Amino acid sequence: MWYVILGVPLFTVIGAVFYPGPSLSPAEAVADVLRTRLAAYLERGDNRRKLGILGGGPGRYLRQGFLLGGLSGLLLFLLTFSRLRAFAGLFLLAGAGSGAILADLALRQRYTRWQDGIIMGLPVLVDFLPAFLEIRGVTVRDALAHTVDFLPEPLRGEMDDAVREIRRSGNARGTLEKMAARVRNPVMTAVCARLAMAWESAVTPALFLDLREEIAHARDLAALKATNGMKAMLALVVVIGLAGLVFIALYPAGIWLRDVLSGTFGGG
Repeated sequence: MWYVILGVPLFTVIGAVFYPGPSLSPAEAVADVLRTRLAAYLERGDNRRKLGILGGGPGRYLRQGFLLGGLSGLLLFLLTFSRLRAFAGLFLLAGAGSGAILADLALRQRYTRWQDGIIMGLPVLVDFLPAFLEIRGVTVRDALAHTVDFLPEPLRGEMDDAVREIRRSGNARGTLEKMAARVRNPVMTAVCARLAMAWESAVTPALFLDLREEIAHARDLAALKATNGMKAMLALVVVIGLAGLVFIALYPAGIWLRDVLSGTFGGG
């Protein structure tokens, strides 16, 4: 009976996350409600803005979260089933229950990587754009359009969209302010503000000269965050594995201690 109690909610979660579709039965209706609630959880607060920038919708991150949580729970279940039997199923429930939290972490991490990618491309922008401005007759818009081809992603895509929007609407300041709001980094905000000012007044190739040190520092910090993020993920995997191994190692000792105490009090 225990596997029915554990299996029904687990398969409901799996159906809700991995097999979205029209509701045709009570089980599918429950899965549909659960899928809606999970999507609402992931879209709360500032996450909606991040999903709009990154694309893919909440389902993509929910699948990642439940896959990682489910595999972790399944691994611990298989490692402990021979000793814990039915109680090992708690690891499956814990793994499934952690899926939404892991999905939220995956979204935050991907947005942070996107932010860091933008910042790491800024040194190329401040090197190439002033070089194009030194050419006689080249405007800021022309210089930025020529610079886009040399930028790394994701900054290239952002700047290309900005150039197209400015060409369409003529609102350089508004477009650049929206770009700064998407990235939400003080260095990117300063660069966009400087570009907006340049659009409205005469500029020189020394446009970003006083920002170079800040941009270099922000780039180094972004690179360090990327390295630390990989180390943290590896450490998390190691800790989860060690926790399972410690539990498996201590469980027989706990059983032995229980038997000893039971025998002692029973013999008294």
